[in-house]
Amino acid sequence: MIRLEDFDISPDTGFLGSQPHLHLSGEWTMWEDLLEHAMERKLVLGESAAYSEATLTESARWRMRVCEAPLLSATVLDGSLPALRRAHHVLSFILHFYVHTLPPDRAICIPPPLSVPLSHISNVLDLPPVITYSDLVLYNWTTDPSTGEIYFPSVFSGQGDEQAFYRASAVIELRGVEALDLIRQISDNILVGAVAQITKALVRMSVLIDDFKKVLLGLRKDCNSEVYYQQVRPWLRGEDSPPRKWMFQGLPGDSSEMFKELSGPSAGQSTLIHALDIFFGINNHLANGTRSLFGRMQRYMPREHRRFLTRLSSSPRSLRGFIKDSSDRELLDAYNNAVLALKAFRDVHMVIATLYIVVPANRVGRSVSTDIEYIGTGGTGFVPFLKGIRDRTEESVLHSESVSW
Repeated sequence: MIRLEDFDISPDTGFLGSQPHLHLSGEWTMWEDLLEHAMERKLVLGESAAYSEATLTESARWRMRVCEAPLLSATVLDGSLPALRRAHHVLSFILHFYVHTLPPDRAICIPPPLSVPLSHISNVLDLPPVITYSDLVLYNWTTDPSTGEIYFPSVFSGQGDEQAFYRASAVIELRGVEALDLIRQISDNILVGAVAQITKALVRMSVLIDDFKKVLLGLRKDCNSEVYYQQVRPWLRGEDSPPRKWMFQGLPGDSSEMFKELSGPSAGQSTLIHALDIFFGINNHLANGTRSLFGRMQRYMPREHRRFLTRLSSSPRSLRGFIKDSSDRELLDAYNNAVLALKAFRDVHMVIATLYIVVPANRVGRSVSTDIEYIGTGGTGFVPFLKGIRDRTEESVLHSESVSW
């Protein structure tokens, strides 16, 4: 039996971190202050046409504060997972503010007061030194006591559209608590061969995944695609988009070779979606015999959540194997309907990606294949990537000839 608590997964909020989140204290409040100052000043993207002389000066002054900040040791934080996570969250946000307020013709040299502690904390957490989905969503949410609505204290643009974009992911993660419970129920019932209970749980899973799809579709109401593309998404880019090298100064050795694959945050880093794939036996983690981009996204997940996926994949008897050995038509249909619900969810994901990235990119004449949060091996764009995941999901439907009758 899998105990969620053993993998830092909350029975109440799932992969979302529990409330309230820790804020750094003592000398490390300096990092909190730098982030707060960046958000208060509403710093502007370096590539923005609105980058006037005044905003240029404001951003330069803030970056100078980062450069002149004392080099604080982060080793004292090593014994506290909440403090380490908060430090990674704060420093990675500062990193993206620093990088993306630079004019596009400037070299990206990250000063030691930022690069050294972020590198240490990232090593301890076994995460890349860049904003991850967990920094953006899992450990960056709270609830407005007056409205009960989820909101995110750390943002870049300050736009409500940015809040709405993150909120869609958080709502799916919260609904994912039920999915995790259904995975547990089905796993327990596989061990005792309880076909009827498994069938019932799979029917419910289909409904739940359909709800995920509706949340994604609802994004169009609260998040304007042009605002997202022009004012939110550029802040989230990693080193691989645009392809300017990030030089982490003050680190031993050649800092230009210190980190690889520094991609920006992506829904592909959601442990929940990976868990569903693994549980249904959908092979999105290997492509052409090699570890796929989807699989590499696990590198950006919290280490404890990665352990959960490993535990899930090592289950003594898989759902897919159980159904192949079963002779129950209703069970087979329930499984296939759940897989097709996941395929439909991915269809909608492609629609959202098109509306929020492809269409705006075409309007400004950009090449989408180079203007993405992550690039596949050999420069593969995200559209073929999403299509491949969708197609492999559909191919996982079990046909009558492949099961025991």
